[in-house]
Formats: sequence, C-alpha cells, structure tokens
Amino acid sequence: MRLSTLLASCALVSVVVASAAACAPSGDASTFHDQTPDSGQDNTIPPGSLGSTDGGSDGADGSCAPAPLATFAAVWAPPKVAMGACTDQEIADAYDACFAPPVDMAKCATFKSGHATCASCVSSDAGDSTHGPLIWQRGNLYFTVNVAGCLAIEQNNKAPDSCAAAFDAAVNCKRTACDSCGSTGSLDFKSLSTCESAAGKSGACQMLGATEGTTCGDLLAPDAATAKCFEASGETTKTLYLRIAPLFCK
Repeated sequence: MRLSTLLASCALVSVVVASAAACAPSGDASTFHDQTPDSGQDNTIPPGSLGSTDGGSDGADGSCAPAPLATFAAVWAPPKVAMGACTDQEIADAYDACFAPPVDMAKCATFKSGHATCASCVSSDAGDSTHGPLIWQRGNLYFTVNVAGCLAIEQNNKAPDSCAAAFDAAVNCKRTACDSCGSTGSLDFKSLSTCESAAGKSGACQMLGATEGTTCGDLLAPDAATAKCFEASGETTKTLYLRIAPLFCK
C-alpha cells in the first residue's frame, strides 16, 4: 500500500503518524523509545506513530500477542546513502510534507514531484534492500526511524555481522513476532509495545537481543558517536529525524 492508499490506513488507525515527545532510553521495555539498545529492544517507533495523535489508542488489542519464534531468519538491509540528494531545507520539508500528521497525499505528491531525488533518499519501505532514514512498515501502516542504519554509518560498518545488523535483527524479530497486532481491528501503540516487549524475552528474539548486547556494547555512552542515533529526553521524532537524515542524504 503506497501513498495513494494512505488515507485508507488513516481511516483504520485514526492517524498513521504523529510526532511525540519521548523518554531517554532506559531499561523499561514498555515503550518503543524508552529502552536501552543493549537489550535489543525496538526503540525506533515513536509514541504517537500508531492510533491517534495523543499517542495511541487506550483499548487493548486482543489479537496482539507475540507468536513463539524458535528461529528467525534476519535479513539485513544496510543504510541507503545518497550524499548530496537533499539540502537541509529539503530534509525538513520532506518530513513536513509526507510524515507529519495529518498526512496530506496531495502535499506529499507535490513535494515528491519537485524533489524526487531527496524524496527517494529519505523514505523507504521495510521490504527494500536498503533503507533510508525513515522506513514505512506493514504497507504504510506506520513508519520507523532507521536507528540501525544510523549505527552503521556512525560506526562505518555495514557488514552483516556488524553491530547495526545485530541491532536490526533483534528489532525485526520482535516486529515479526507481533505481526498479529492490529489484524482484527485498529492497531494501537500500547498493545504493540507490550507485545514486542514480551517477544524479546523468549525464543529467537531473546537470543538475538543477547547477541546485539554483546556485539554493540554501550551505544549510549556519553562519548559514543552512536548516541546521536537515539532520541534524548524531551525530543520529538522529527528532531531525531533532522539529526540523522543528513547522514543518509545530505
């Protein structure tokens, strides 16, 4: 489902994307941005990207329970880097036109027609072989910030056995385990967050999380370049995007 059918998604989940303030990463696995990368948790979905503009639906999704995964075949998609594809202004305008709520298809189409090179660099789909700074998940149902790609760029290591790939594998394992979320109704943030937290505590996802922790070390150390890949306390998703998108596209 591309942008031409994005409004259909909006009707199902109220709003596809919404920037929201996030907490600093910690050990709490109850939210997507409030987690330590050392545990392989998914901290790439901003609160508010699902459900409504106030951070998601309060209703529980009965279908939202992790599937037991004894194995998981991770597919590493390295960062899509196209230096010179965007100016700083284009990077900001791309977000405002195509990702900030409420999403306006006409506004996004106008931006893409006048800034095709930049638009192609900024946005990507989960199934692409390389990923830009923002990734649409599950057919434009929601987007995630490409933290793994940022890690690969900052560590200058895009190899399949890199920290970035290990981080990405742990995150995507939990997303896959929670594909049932929203299958019987609207997708709400709280249920998906709870599901992914549970998925990371057993089976293949737990093992991949442990591998990520030993491979990456402390990604949030004060002197670590990788700290810029994560939201700081009080930041919005757009602020994080504006910080990392130039690494891919400027």
